[in-house]
Amino acid sequence: NSVYATVAGKVLSFAEYRSAVRVTVRRRFYHGTIPKGQLESVRSTAGKDLITSTLMLQEVRRRGLTPDAHQVREAADKYEQRYRGNKEWEKNRTRFMPRLLRYLRDRDVIHKLAQQVRHVPPPSEAQLRAYYERHLSEFTEPEQYRISVILLGVDPGAPAKVWDAARSKAMDIFKRLQAGADFGKIARLRSTDSSAARDGDMGYVHKGMLALPIQKVIDKLKPGQFSEPVTLLRGVALFRLNGVHAAKRRAFKDVRARVQALWLRERGERAWKALIERLWRTTKIVVNKKYTPSFLAGGTGPVTGKAFGQGAR
Repeated sequence: NSVYATVAGKVLSFAEYRSAVRVTVRRRFYHGTIPKGQLESVRSTAGKDLITSTLMLQEVRRRGLTPDAHQVREAADKYEQRYRGNKEWEKNRTRFMPRLLRYLRDRDVIHKLAQQVRHVPPPSEAQLRAYYERHLSEFTEPEQYRISVILLGVDPGAPAKVWDAARSKAMDIFKRLQAGADFGKIARLRSTDSSAARDGDMGYVHKGMLALPIQKVIDKLKPGQFSEPVTLLRGVALFRLNGVHAAKRRAFKDVRARVQALWLRERGERAWKALIERLWRTTKIVVNKKYTPSFLAGGTGPVTGKAFGQGAR
């Protein structure tokens, strides 16, 4: 029954804080065990999240937002269906349901608050063009390579002698290519890759799509050149660079809709963060000195809103 904190006079119990810690652990650690040295981080995160959600619910009430009863009921029904037949659920359903419904109602109104805050006025044409100019890389199609491959497939778990044999065969192919043999014909006859039916042609791929070892090989080639054998996870390969498409910036008029969507998302997120920061900055928050995280000024409490708010960001 001890008090963890008060937020604008709203009392948060230690039981609520402990529940927040459990949620944080489940969210961050698959096995539900806190790794050594991370306990303080978990406690701090749980405390911040608990207080932030309380601040948001207080803002919800100030704005007069109410939960959608139909949405809440639908969500509750899904929980009922998911745990139907579960003995633990059936045994404790009467005790669980009020908590579940309270959680679902809170989640619904916080979602409404987020939608309201993130709904910002549409940008002007000048703002859109400025955003486009600041983020040109997002509207530029990366350099593309047209690549062919001859892959001599090897099971990753095969013994060393199998891999050595594949490398030896690949070197023989490399020497044949140096002597003028047709890359596509050899790929069609010898490659185990699905591109063999197309004479090894993998088509165009964007820079960054290839695994780093392959990308390093391709970066050294000029159109028409082929590589020495490269050992990969799936076998031994030889690559040929057939051609290159230079990076291409898309015109503003062609990406205007995407620019606007990104601008609205960025401004909406900025507005949401600004609200949370304002609530932390302007609300009196007092944390029980027994539970005050070390990120607060001095590491002791009770501490009021400004100091705690700075730490929370």
